[in-house]
Amino acid sequence: MGPEERWAKLGWSIDRKLFLDRLEEVRKTRNELMHFTPDPLSAQQFAAVEGLLELLRTVDPRP
Repeated sequence: MGPEERWAKLGWSIDRKLFLDRLEEVRKTRNELMHFTPDPLSAQQFAAVEGLLELLRTVDPRP
């Protein structure tokens, strides 16, 4: 089963590329945090995390 088939199996009504782009932004932020960068999250990084969370809540609103 390929990526397209796995994505379809989720049944999410959101754009796959949009989701993967946001996920990539958050992955980069996560890596910076986990490598002990002393700087706090920038407004852009925080917005990326919030945006992904909001997107995920559209497909599964349960806490």
